Amino acid sequence: MKSGTFWEYQMTTKKATSAKDLPVTMREVWQVLSAVDCSKHAKEKNGLTFLSWAWAWGIMMQYYPDVHHAVLGDVDHADGTKTVRCTVSIPTGNTDADGNMRYLARDMWLPVMDYKNKAIPNPDARAISDARMRCMTKCFAMFGLGHYIYAGEDMPSEAKQTAEAAVAEPAPQEPVKTNPPAENNGFNIPNADAAKS
Repeated sequence: MKSGTFWEYQMTTKKATSAKDLPVTMREVWQVLSAVDCSKHAKEKNGLTFLSWAWAWGIMMQYYPDVHHAVLGDVDHADGTKTVRCTVSIPTGNTDADGNMRYLARDMWLPVMDYKNKAIPNPDARAISDARMRCMTKCFAMFGLGHYIYAGEDMPSEAKQTAEAAVAEPAPQEPVKTNPPAENNGFNIPNADAAKS
């Protein structure tokens, strides 16, 4: 067994299973998944929008049937709250010199929260299980699936509205003033007068 974390071990020991797998890049995955319209499947609860983990998993399986989800070790905090972590990986279709499959992987974390999105001290098994599935769905967004749903999630509502308004109406910009290049010993030097001073 190779040294390192469980994930490093898993990544280096899986052998390529199919020659029909096409090479995949992060850019290609992002282009495919970010184009998926999630609006009909997004749900709202307590003023927050989210995707059902079952629907999100179905989309991932539709486009990348060899996708892999791994639960990483939870983080227990001093106040009794817990953060769950996961990794989602997609095989690239490429192998290294030893025949090990290469993967595109993203990690994500999420506190175990109640219906008000507040961390739960000493969460029960159900709350942990739900948080793990939410964490997986959030990790899918790192590949592009429903990423726009998470835009601004860490901003207060007033800051989010201000940021959205700024994006919707960019401020006009003044044209950049440039001086014509001056000749100096056969080289074009922009704003030669400023360079002399």
